[in-house]
Amino acid sequence: MAETFEDPARRLEELAEAMEPKFRARFLAVIATIKDAMSLENIQKLLQAGLVDEALVTAEVAALRMSSTFTEVVIISGEATAAVIGDALQIIVEFDHLNRGALDVMTQNKLRLVEGFVEEQKRATREALIDGIQRGLNPVEQARNFRDSIGLTEYQQKIINNYRRQLQTLDRDLFDRALRDKRFDSTVRRAIEEGQNLTPAQIERMVDRYREKWIKYRSEVIARTEALRAVHAGNHEMYRQAVERGDLDINDLVRTWDTSKRPNVRDSHRFMEGQQRRLDQPFLSGLGNALMVPGDMNAPAADTVECKCAVTTRFTNAAKEAANAVLTSAQPF
Repeated sequence: MAETFEDPARRLEELAEAMEPKFRARFLAVIATIKDAMSLENIQKLLQAGLVDEALVTAEVAALRMSSTFTEVVIISGEATAAVIGDALQIIVEFDHLNRGALDVMTQNKLRLVEGFVEEQKRATREALIDGIQRGLNPVEQARNFRDSIGLTEYQQKIINNYRRQLQTLDRDLFDRALRDKRFDSTVRRAIEEGQNLTPAQIERMVDRYREKWIKYRSEVIARTEALRAVHAGNHEMYRQAVERGDLDINDLVRTWDTSKRPNVRDSHRFMEGQQRRLDQPFLSGLGNALMVPGDMNAPAADTVECKCAVTTRFTNAAKEAANAVLTSAQPF
């Protein structure tokens, strides 16, 4: 009788956690690269000529570095899964990163990462430009405001603009902002109590620190999302290759969605707990979206960003038994 092996969800969770620093560091390095390549003088000229998109040409080149990290982690994950399958079946299994399926996965994600990053950056910088116009910034200040928005989403840029307005009006609600630098709280409270406005320099220093925290926060969100997505993409591709080569029979593979009963898991994913699917069948979220794996790049952000789920895969050693049967039948009597 064929023995059943389990590739636990925890293995993928631990691998994804280990890969997060790669994505976090790469994102922050990409932002630094873009800013370093953008002189205020050049930005000012491009903005005055109405060439906003041209001012962001560096963003596309730098974003390619993010996609290279994704490719690296897909390969690491695929090789780790190959080792699991090989140990279970006692055969040599290799992850082929040049396989058409693997290349498709890595190419699609490269396009997704680059296009998504550049488009989001365009929206953020336009929001910064609108804010600059409303504040009556001179060309140099507008160029600096444009450059400062690099690394933020449009939504985050709006939040930062609102925070500046709260500092200017000494709105007490600003103390509700979790990412503010609390070291400035005593200064702000004293200004409120004395009825004295903060100086422009004080406001910019507080806003700069708030912006830095938002960029750090975004790096953490991207790291969690992309690490999990890349690890599961590599894992799924390795199983697909194993089936394609005949190492495993797709009918012997059962995948189970695992939320690990963690707190803060999406309700739409709690709905998925325990769902079982074949390798070629998608899971169904509580929002009605089909996901082949956690972080599926083809699913909406509402079902993928900062996903904390994983998949347990069970399979039999039928491939090993079949191989042994062939060897036995070939022995002379």
